[in-house]
Order: sequence, then structure tokens, then C-alpha cells
Amino acid sequence: MSTLHRRTASNAGLALSLLVGLSALSSVAAPELYLPFPGGRTYTVTQYPHALSNPYLGYAIDIGMSTNDPIWAAAGGTVQVADYDGNPSPAINGRQVIINHGNNFCTQYNHLNTVSVRRGQIVERGQYLGGAGMTGSATGVHLHFNTIHCSDFTTRGALSTFEYRNGFFVGQRITSKNYQGLPYGLKGAIGERWQDDGGEVYYGKPTTAERCGLVLNGCYQVFEKGFIHWSPTTYAWGTRGAISRKWRAIGSENGQLGYPIGPERCNLVGGGCYQSFQDGFIHWTPAYADAYYTTGAISSKWRALESENGFLGYPKMDEVGGLKDGGVYQQFQGGSMHWSSTTGAHPTRGAIRTAWANLGSENSWLGYPTTDEYKDASGNTVQNFQGGKIYYNSTSGTWTTR
Repeated sequence: MSTLHRRTASNAGLALSLLVGLSALSSVAAPELYLPFPGGRTYTVTQYPHALSNPYLGYAIDIGMSTNDPIWAAAGGTVQVADYDGNPSPAINGRQVIINHGNNFCTQYNHLNTVSVRRGQIVERGQYLGGAGMTGSATGVHLHFNTIHCSDFTTRGALSTFEYRNGFFVGQRITSKNYQGLPYGLKGAIGERWQDDGGEVYYGKPTTAERCGLVLNGCYQVFEKGFIHWSPTTYAWGTRGAISRKWRAIGSENGQLGYPIGPERCNLVGGGCYQSFQDGFIHWTPAYADAYYTTGAISSKWRALESENGFLGYPKMDEVGGLKDGGVYQQFQGGSMHWSSTTGAHPTRGAIRTAWANLGSENSWLGYPTTDEYKDASGNTVQNFQGGKIYYNSTSGTWTTR
């Protein structure tokens, strides 16, 4: 602060007010700041301090960058200004983000080319805010970064970060450091999904950066408690727990189901959960440690029979192929479902299913079922197969006809 005391008399009042303000806040723990860009990157300080005599610029630091270089939050907090929403001087600041860290302590990020957060959004340290630019009053692409009082946007004291506790000087090459617990940046649709679903409470912190180059030009990011995947046609959806483990075990977006197309939904019968994917569903129930998927004609038939609310209940295994004539089957709590290209998908259950299994199922002379169960004119339960029929009633049990 001695520099301020050496200012002319016309700046004495400003210096005094800054001293008083900083003194009043000296008992309040300031957040520990980190450089506002990804770990390992190096840039040059092009201006610091910015203009000590200016109550709004003061100890700001200008960092030379390239267009759309990622800008990260220096500490966690709540977005107070986003782009032009709440921006006190857009002609000067350009696209701007201000983050409120509590106790009237804010950080300011000016001249951005893009902004990827919204006003009122809670962000974590290291979260992606937008891309560097030269909007507003800027003569080159750079980040104008400083600490300010949230209440009136006036400058705070000399700037320092975790990496540079002794401050900065013009021409200095500065490098951000990776540190234990640093959340990787969040951006775009994946960042929005993380925020909308409950953020750290629901997914935990990010453990990787966003990674792209997936099938259908998709991207994904890994979190402590799950994953979020995005593609241009399916948007961004998270997977967690048993459903996520099953999806990844069968190949994730490269497997039979493709990308998720909706959120995990719970409160099903028996406390179960399910999630929709491009080509099927994954259901989980506390009755089983694993989750199981349904797809294709078997899934369509099961859903037509009211899914887990119907007589079949939940799937108790995944679909199994390689049967006679290219057939497929799947077991459910209340029976089985078999499919072949010539017969379609039909369930079997109870005494008829047992009788058919005892004969050798689809490998027997009966072949595959060609209808669901139905009642005949005599009140018997009947099911048609390729080679005949199986009948059942409570008096006679089961019998077959060719």
C-alpha cells in the first residue's frame, strides 16, 4: 500500500479509502486463488498493476492469450455477472464474468470471446467460464483478471495466487499448476447437465477434462460418481451406479444401446430405476446386484406387456443370442421371452414354460412360440408353437398337441 501513499494529493482520498476497505476486510479469510487457466499452460503478463489510481482497474493483471483459450474460475463461488447480464460497463469490459466468493470478495474476468456460465450459477474452482477474446475496450486478445469488492466493483489489493504468492510483474512468464483436488474444467452441454442434475452432490467433482472424438462426434467427461456423455443428436446425459456399470460393460456408446437419451429415473415398482438409450433400456432393481438391458423386439414386447409392472417383472439377465435359427431369449422374474426372425417375440411362463423347457425349448419338435398365451373356448390356457400347442388347466395340468 506504500505505493498509494506516494500518489499525489488528488489521489490521497482514494488511497485512504482503499486502505480502510482492505483493513476492514483483513479479518475475513480471502479465498485461495489459482491462475484462471488450465494447469500446465504458460502465458506472459502484459500489464500489472493495471492502473493503481483507478478505483476499478487498480491491481488488475492482463494476460496475453489466443482467441478462445480456456478461462477457468480462480476459486469456487456464485456467478454475479455473466456476459452482458449484470455487466456494469460492457463497452469497456466486453463479455465479462464476475464470481462472488463470499464476504464481498469477487474475481473479475474481462474481454472474453465466449461465456459459458449463467448468472446465479454455482461454479467450482477450475470450472470453465468461457474463451479468451478482445471484446470491449481491448487492443489485443488477453484476459483482464483482478479481484474486486462485489458491492461496488472497486479494486482490491495486490494480486497473488497459489502459484505466485509474491505477485506479478510485466513481462513475467506465468504457468498454472495442477494441484490435488483441482476440478477439471466444465463447459457447454456437459457442464450444464452437471449443474442441472445437482453438480457435485450428484456427480462429484470432475476427474478428467472433457474428451471428444467418440462415435457420432460425441464427447464425455468422467466424474467421481459417474459419467456424462454428449453427442449432437442425443444431447448430454449422465450415467451412474449399476446402470452406468452395465452400459460400460456392453460397450458404452459403441455397444448395442448407443448413447443415453434421457436421465436415470427411479421410484419404479420395488424401488427400481431405469434409463433410456438410443436402442434400448437398462433397468435395475434392488432384487439383483446387477442391472440388465433390453433391446430390439424383446424390449418392445416387454414394454407392451407393461414392463416391470406386468407379469414378467424385471429382467434378471441380459439378452442372449446364438439360439437355433438365429434366435434370442431373455429371462425375467416372471418368465422368459424368446424371439426368432420368423416367429417374433413371445413370452412363456408358468406351467407351459416348464413343459416346453422339459421338451428342449426351441430345440424340441415344438420349436419357438408363435403366439402369447390365450384362453380357448373351454377355458384352457393355450400357447401356439411352430410344431404344435401346449395346453394347461388346473385340473389336468399340461398336455401337448402336434
